[in-house]
Amino acid sequence: MKIHIFDQGSDQWEQIRKGKITASQFANLITPSNLKISNSVSAHKTISKIIASKIAFRDSDSFETYSMANGIECEPRARFLYQEIYHKKVKEVGFIEDETGYAGFSPDGLIDDGMIEIKTQCQKEHFYCKLYGFDCWLSKYKPQILFSMAINNEIQWCDCISYNEDFKDTANKIIVHRYYRDEEEIAKIRIAINYWIEHLKEKSIEIGKNIERRLSVPAGEGNF
Repeated sequence: MKIHIFDQGSDQWEQIRKGKITASQFANLITPSNLKISNSVSAHKTISKIIASKIAFRDSDSFETYSMANGIECEPRARFLYQEIYHKKVKEVGFIEDETGYAGFSPDGLIDDGMIEIKTQCQKEHFYCKLYGFDCWLSKYKPQILFSMAINNEIQWCDCISYNEDFKDTANKIIVHRYYRDEEEIAKIRIAINYWIEHLKEKSIEIGKNIERRLSVPAGEGNF
């Protein structure tokens, strides 16, 4: 495992993520309900995008919705408020890469043997967490957390954070739920990670050979 220190969103961050399975993509590679490998079209398209990102000179697929932009803008304030409430120092890093170099994640923050995952949510999703718990939050984002824990064995818990700035009082602005590491879940996640890393390697080699073969064909010959 290697921890890279640079700003998330920087050119270095964008570059190092190319060609790697990341936490935000991982939910597309498994069936979230049972954490088993998914061989769906969506999974194969995710792998295709990962490989394409390594080869393409630009990313015309990339776009930012309002909710994405709002989340990026609010994240530092949510992290600051969390630190104020819990009197914990949150360490920010750029990217944590696994030993294979084919997977990694960008944590919202590390704290001793834990991490935080911040989601800026709309009012109904946010207040659902307050009134009914984090089951919906976890149904969307648990694969991301488990992936991070599988990459970094030191992470024993994650404080799941729902954040919304439509509320003035702190108790309604930020809602926190702690999710503890479960080794049975992590074992399932590792099976999926290892499977997709090997699949990614095979497809990357296949693409590389195709490119080499086409480059070796004299101009005017062969199908391009």
